[in-house]
Amino acid sequence: MMSTNLQLLLEQFSPALRNHLWQSTAFGAAVALINILLRKNEARIRYWLWLTASLKFFVPFSFLMALGDSLLARRVQQSGRSEIVNVIQQVATPFVSSGMGNTGPTDLQPAVAAGMAWSHIIPALLIVWLAGFLVVVLLWLRSWVQAAQIVRENEFLVQGREIDTLRKMNSRKWPQLRISSSKTLQQPGVYGMFRPILIWPQAVSERIDDAQMRAIFTHELCHVRCFDNLCAALHMFVEAVFWFHPMVWWLGRKLEEERECACDEEVLALKHAPKVYAESILKVCELCVTPETALVAGVTGADLKHRIAQILRGQPGARLTWPGRLLLSTFTIASVATPLMLGQAEATEPALVAARVQSLSDMSAQQQSAELPKYDVSTVRPNNSGSTDIHINVDGAVFEMGNTTIRRLLQLAYDIRPDLISGLPPWAESERFDIKAKVLDADPETLKSLTNDQVRVMARRLIMDRFHLETHTDTKTMPVYDLVVAKSGVKFKPSSQAGEDDLMHMHGMQVTASNLHMKALANYLSRQTDRVVVDKTGLPAKYDLTLKWSPDLAQAEHSDDAPPLFTALQDQLGLKLQPSRGPVPTLVIDHIDRPKEN
Repeated sequence: MMSTNLQLLLEQFSPALRNHLWQSTAFGAAVALINILLRKNEARIRYWLWLTASLKFFVPFSFLMALGDSLLARRVQQSGRSEIVNVIQQVATPFVSSGMGNTGPTDLQPAVAAGMAWSHIIPALLIVWLAGFLVVVLLWLRSWVQAAQIVRENEFLVQGREIDTLRKMNSRKWPQLRISSSKTLQQPGVYGMFRPILIWPQAVSERIDDAQMRAIFTHELCHVRCFDNLCAALHMFVEAVFWFHPMVWWLGRKLEEERECACDEEVLALKHAPKVYAESILKVCELCVTPETALVAGVTGADLKHRIAQILRGQPGARLTWPGRLLLSTFTIASVATPLMLGQAEATEPALVAARVQSLSDMSAQQQSAELPKYDVSTVRPNNSGSTDIHINVDGAVFEMGNTTIRRLLQLAYDIRPDLISGLPPWAESERFDIKAKVLDADPETLKSLTNDQVRVMARRLIMDRFHLETHTDTKTMPVYDLVVAKSGVKFKPSSQAGEDDLMHMHGMQVTASNLHMKALANYLSRQTDRVVVDKTGLPAKYDLTLKWSPDLAQAEHSDDAPPLFTALQDQLGLKLQPSRGPVPTLVIDHIDRPKEN
């Protein structure tokens, strides 16, 4: 039961998580490119950009997309969206819920097997993530406790050379800072985020003169003024949660590098001699034989060789000019406006949504008024065979599904993808049943003339009677495919049998259809792809067509007459599937009872 729940959670959360990681990675790469362009400017600017890239891992773009949806939905027209919006959506959200698709009996076994494999992998993945999270957090807590213990064991200085030097510097309106004299710590550093304490090794005072001490104090006070320890703690939490992502560790190194360079530039900007400052850092480094403590901003961090070279040049980073300001402004506006625009685009086509939600309702007005036959005799029994094979035999006279789950049963009755069904209890996901029903007294001609939609209505009635099913429909925005006419135009003709029912014959991956509406073709394609397919062809008639395709690209390369589905659609029918995003109707289960065996 637990593994089933975890599998359902993954179906809902995994695509969103992967999209978020992709977006955060792309955002970090964009920040890296901008920082390359700003490499001659002030290090503090690059530092704040790196920090923004780090914190982006905690801010999904989906929040801004939802904001754009809620604020701008009323202003959206029913007109189609531009190609550029579709391309941006495809790039921004490349991962979608794979689900099992609206598969037929022959496709279902691999999908179920994949689901069972996931059910065993998910707990292991969660355990591995939790173990990594705890290891990272415990390592940082140990460093934090060690620094706190050093502060507790030492005394705060109230007088002496260090205090006199610091008081003179406070006249420049530096933040207030207490000094804790340490005999054990071998390098100076600032401890604490809101009430900072400078841990000062006694041995350092013996090796440096007053000018060098002022330079080091200036460096540490710069850390305090910019809340570098607080920023480091925020990034450490990012590392703990996303420890599996290499970029967060790379961002940590960049943050430390630019943080130290920014403080170095501040020291030089206050007219401290470059040589004196460089010598003070080297003298402190001579005492360092222990690693730097986490969450303690010191003077010896980052790439020391690079820092010393930069200091001796004596040239702080250039201030930001108007091209740099324009670059940052454009990047900021694009980062905010793009998800808002995508959120606005998701609010389009309200009329389409209403029509598709209506198609999921239990029965249309026409179906309700029709006197459909009813399955008179039905049996529902648990199936404990352990097999994943499902037997299906459904028509107007007989309804048989062997070894089926409730999700698969609802998928058939409502003609909906299984990943668009929510609210099922755990038993309905894991337990399997043999369901048999038949019509006793009915006109054979009436049974023979029933359409697929009418048979589904009969199946829904059966489920409502035996499982006490109660449902409602909802919509959610997700990636879809728009079925549109290609530039070459359609390559099939209207049907000559206008009064006949639609017929679709499937033999392997070859489909021969007569009197077929484009909506029915879109429903078929939804069962063969990883997304819902929406009819956007604008073709109102019914058509005769043939489509032959291969489900595997490698197989298609060795077959002259069976190309992949996307290619076959365009070459054989003059249609194409265009990635898009839009509202999709979903089936929500309000109530369902476990059936009693009979």
